Amino acid sequence: MTFAWPQSWTACARHLVCAVLLGLSVACGAGSTHDCRTDGEVAELFEQGALHEGAYLAGPEITDASLHLLAGPWRMPSLVLRGTTQVTDEGLLAFGKTPNSLSYLSLMTVPRLTSRGLEAFTVRSSVEELALGYLSGGAELFITASKMPGLRILRVTHCPGMNDEALAALEGHATLTILQLWDCPVSAQAIERFRETTPGCKLAIVGES
Repeated sequence: MTFAWPQSWTACARHLVCAVLLGLSVACGAGSTHDCRTDGEVAELFEQGALHEGAYLAGPEITDASLHLLAGPWRMPSLVLRGTTQVTDEGLLAFGKTPNSLSYLSLMTVPRLTSRGLEAFTVRSSVEELALGYLSGGAELFITASKMPGLRILRVTHCPGMNDEALAALEGHATLTILQLWDCPVSAQAIERFRETTPGCKLAIVGES
């Protein structure tokens, strides 16, 4: 006799794994950052010169104003946006178009983000690690991400737009070495084709045996 976990338990376990791994990826990539919950906190820390190690902007009170403020040619290696429901493409475009030393970018639950917001990071971006999670955008969002020069690590969590079409856009990527997908609707055929065409990239699928 074999024991089968109830379906609800299995779903809970999968989401728990995603949450833990997502937290680890943010912690590992972001390094020493300052947690800001409002535009006012961002402005205060910015004036103190305290954001040179990175910024963690979270919650609905963060707006495009913070990204406009942070846009500039100074050292800030990491930027994390999490649950920033008021941030739009305009803020990301303003930040991404200015020369900076950003190497880690994490966008989690940014519902107003579209592929347009990532376009600024496809020109002269220094981003090497990108984490995208809980985004409602279509395949275009990830096709745009595939054009980021120098991208080495891409982590995607619970994004319906990370599908077979999006995965195909990453095939043969010149610099990508790690691709991790959690709760993304990619087929076994697309996964096999990616591994065949992109042998230099390690593809990890949560739940894959």
